[in-house]
This record gives sequence, C-alpha cells and structure tokens, in this order.
Amino acid sequence: MIRDITVTIKFLLLTFLLAVSVYYTTYYIISPNKLSENTILYLSSAVLQAYAALIAIPFAIAAIHLQSKYGYVFTNILFKRVKPVLMIYTFIAILSVFSMILSPNQELRPYVLTVEVLTALIPIWYFIGYLRNIILLKPTDIMHDLGYPDAPAKLLTQGKVYDAWNVIYQGFELARSCLLDPALHVQVSIIIRQIVESFYKIDWSSEVREERSTGSLDISGLLFNILWYLPTHIVDPIRSSTLKPDPIHVRSLIAGISRAFISSMKKGYPQIFDEFLEQVYKLAISYYETNEERAWEIFNSVLTTVESGLKSSDEKKAIVEKYVLPRVLCCGLQIYNQAYESTRTRITDFEELKVSFWLSNLLKVLERYPVLLFHMPCLERLVDAIEKDSKINMVNIAQILGILALCSHEKSKLPEYMRERAEYIINSLNKKVLEILNKNKWVVRLEDKYLRVSSKNGAYGQIEIGNKNVQMVVEEYLHTLLRE
Repeated sequence: MIRDITVTIKFLLLTFLLAVSVYYTTYYIISPNKLSENTILYLSSAVLQAYAALIAIPFAIAAIHLQSKYGYVFTNILFKRVKPVLMIYTFIAILSVFSMILSPNQELRPYVLTVEVLTALIPIWYFIGYLRNIILLKPTDIMHDLGYPDAPAKLLTQGKVYDAWNVIYQGFELARSCLLDPALHVQVSIIIRQIVESFYKIDWSSEVREERSTGSLDISGLLFNILWYLPTHIVDPIRSSTLKPDPIHVRSLIAGISRAFISSMKKGYPQIFDEFLEQVYKLAISYYETNEERAWEIFNSVLTTVESGLKSSDEKKAIVEKYVLPRVLCCGLQIYNQAYESTRTRITDFEELKVSFWLSNLLKVLERYPVLLFHMPCLERLVDAIEKDSKINMVNIAQILGILALCSHEKSKLPEYMRERAEYIINSLNKKVLEILNKNKWVVRLEDKYLRVSSKNGAYGQIEIGNKNVQMVVEEYLHTLLRE
C-alpha cells in the first residue's frame, strides 16, 4: 500500500515537472505566436483517440474472456467496472474540446497546451491500473463486485427478493465455473465460504415478498430456487471433479441450507427437501471415496442442524419430529449401506470400525428421541443395517435393544392411529434382533448400569444406562423379549 502511494506521488511529481517544462518551453523559448493552432488540434484529437482505444480494446478482450470463462451473466460486472473509466474519459473529452475551442487565441495557447499535456499524461497511471485489473480479474473480485456476503441480506431487507436471488444465482454460477475449471480450483473454497456467509446473514423466518407483473417471490421461493440449482451448480460439478473443494466449506454450505430450511419452515413441508437429502447423499458418497471422516461431517451437518429444530416452537417441532428428522436418518442409513458395500472389497478392521461408527451415531439420535423410530419410512433399510453391522460390532446391537425398550414403553403414549404402526415396527425389529442373537449365540443381560451383549468366547459390547427409571424399562423389555 505504502509502495503504491509512493509510486503515485512520484508519477504526479514527474508529470507536474513535465507540464512546467512544457509551459516554460512554449512561452519563453518557442513563444505563443510561433505555436501553431494545428498543434493543439492534432494533440487534442490524438489524446481522444488514444484513450478511446485504451478503453475499447481491453474492454472487448475482457468481455470475451468473462463470457467464455464464467458465462454471459458476468459481463455486467465489467460494465460496473468500466463506469469510472468512462467518467474520466468524458472529462478528458471535455477538456480536449475546450482546448480546441481556445486554440485560436495565441495568448492562451501556452496554457491550453500545458493543460492538454496534463490531460494526456495524468490519467495514464489510472488507465494502466484499470487495464491491469481487467486482465487479472479473479473470481474473488467478481464476488466482491456482486456485493458478497452482505448484498443478499441487504436486498431482502429492502424487499428486493428478485435482486437477492439474482446475486445468489450469480454466486452459484461462479462456483460452478470454478469447479469445472482446474485452473480456478483454488478459488472455489473462497467462493463457497462467501455464499455460506451470505446465507447466515439472511433472516429466513421473515415474511418478505416481492410482487412483479411476471409473478411473486418470497423467502420460501428463494430457498426453493437454491435447492433447485444446488445439484447442477454445486453437487454434480463436485462429483465429476477429481479436485474437490475443501469439505469444511461444503459442510458449512449444507448446514447453512439446512438451517435456512428449518428457519423458514411454516405449515406444510416442501417436498424438495427430499431432493436436498438426495444431494447430501451424493456429496457424502463422493467424499467417502477419499475421506470417510469428511463424508460423515458433511452428512452430520444436516443431522445436527435438523435435530436442533426439535427445540423450536411446537409447530416446527412436530414437523421435524414426524417428517424431517426421520428422513434425515433414512438418508444416513442409505449412506451407511453404500459405505458398507464399498468397504467389502477393501475390508480391514479399521474400515469396519469406521462404517460401524456411522450407524452408531445414527442410533444415538434414536436413543435421545426414540419416538422418531415410529415415523421412519425406511424400516427395511434399518433392519438391513442392523443385520450387516452385527457382523462388525456388538455395541450397536446393545444400542438397538435399548432403543426398542424405550419405544415399547412410549408406545402406549401414542395416538391410537399410530399404535398399530408402532407395534409393527417394534415386532419387526424384535424378530430381527432375536434372529441375530440366536444365530450368533449371544447373551443379553443388564448388569448394574450396563446393557451388555456377550458371546461365549468372552467378546462383548455394552452401553451405559445411568437412569434408574430407564434401567427398569430395559429390564422389563428384556424379560418380555427373551421369554419369546
């Protein structure tokens, strides 16, 4: 910064000295009456043409570059950047015209020539910087020109929902262009991070709506558009790219969209959230191929965000409990099953534990909220996962036993229309658990505060049950289950 200021000061000083030299030479050596009127006219014309070319050529090159690299939509960024240049050029044109008008006056010619020389030299420094910025225009510069990360939230507070969506859409377009171009890959994480920051600044619970002759758009519609363009602009390019962006920023993006959904949720449930979970599944599997921990973090960002919705108002809590969170758990089971199948060709003890860890974390959510089990639309997927995991880990069998004990206890509290389904779910899982226990000759018992599943060779898996009331529920359930 200091170096740039120093160079600028030196340039202005040299320009001033040159102007003084021109004036001195013209007035005292050449003399005004020997200075031709045509000299000023030619100089003014040359200055206008030179600066017109200096604007037009880089502008045309930059427009072609932006169109080919980022798409037609980003040429408007170039128009914003060229506005100050056009203002300066207009000022140069005005001075040049005045120089031409005053050139017949011999007494004023030295002054006019001096002004014209200054007009020709002083803007050069600015135009060189303009040319350099156009040539070196980066995606992060475009994001800055779009107003990220503050612009979408500010536009929404002004009721400009369409303009806010336009800014978000252009951010998605830029992210897609960078994902598809290996040379711009280093910029992707920065762009995604700024998009995420813009999401967190938006009040998704607001009731803002913009009416236009072509239709209307509100916050829910804005979120719908984001979820609609997520596959084509973010997910598919990431899956097809060997150079993937930092999963931390991808995780933040998924968490931000999940948070927006929970905040904007009113009555009803947008079905496109199911499509959103499908995109989460694709992202997690895409990262699982190279980094299992990161894959879990991407999915877990949805799980933890949606689970926090259970602390919302009663209306939102009911939707999260009955519809949203059960489907998130089904998405997690889908990822688990895919991860299990992918590890069969490269199975090791370490890989087995990683896969089992995934299921264990899903079961922990059911331990905290056992009623979710009655709303899960993927019972077969859960049964399949329990059977597969029984070959890897005995702890998860203990977990599912604890969950079934709590569900059996909660069954009587359900509305009458739910009891039949709850009975079917519990019986189906009971049957599968008993089949696994008998097949492996495992023993289940409640010892002190631990629910333990053990084998004849001494191996065991256990979970802690610290609450005495829960211990009584588990003991009663085991007595009924094992008697069968």
